[in-house]
Amino acid sequence: MSGPNLLLVILLGVWLDVAEDSMAETADEALNEGDQLLDAGKLDSAIEAFTRSLRLDPTSAASHQSRGFAYQAKGDVREAIADFSEAIRLNPRLLPAYVDRGLLYEKTGNHENAKADFAQALRFDAKDANSHCARGAVYAVLDQNEKALAEFDEAIRLDPKHARAHSNRGIIYVRKGEMERAIADYTSAIRSDPNMIDAYRARGYAYWLTADVDRAITDLTFVITRKPDEALCYKYRGRHTPKRA
Repeated sequence: MSGPNLLLVILLGVWLDVAEDSMAETADEALNEGDQLLDAGKLDSAIEAFTRSLRLDPTSAASHQSRGFAYQAKGDVREAIADFSEAIRLNPRLLPAYVDRGLLYEKTGNHENAKADFAQALRFDAKDANSHCARGAVYAVLDQNEKALAEFDEAIRLDPKHARAHSNRGIIYVRKGEMERAIADYTSAIRSDPNMIDAYRARGYAYWLTADVDRAITDLTFVITRKPDEALCYKYRGRHTPKRA
């Protein structure tokens, strides 16, 4: 092969290698895609994206944590705990991973491990809205409502559109019997995240408690269309008025 032709082949080969490298997906890109899919409620696709991210970077604590969130949303407790545990091993200061793993331990009756995770979570200083929201969730589980409320207030001060903080604060207001405030918080959560099924369910229950039957039925029906196995929603939707003490 002549010199000029050989040079052309070499240059073309180099260009193709560069092009392939530029088109290769990075771990962060797969993680970001997974987070977007998770926010949209597309759990299986989100898990697939997080798994791709981990193939590219097995040491990514963030990818393990996010995949744990997706498994948790699917109800796959064992896989969620495994991912949260690996995320914590890789980054021992991931406060939300301790909180969500603790909640799963509590749900499965492993109370000692749950208490240990909650205690560890409360040792961290909360420096952003997510951290304050996570600490608030711990206080809520421990029935320390005023401390939980203070954490959720701070999370919302830092991020007024923090859907989870609004939804969680609504739970505290329900406990306190402040239904109008609870409904307002659930509405804010839904406005920030229209896919937050928990907020629709909770708002429907709050409407039911205030005898706002039509709105209660609307919210509970919306939940049932998304999650047909929601037995409690069928139960409350089937009652036309709440029982009064």
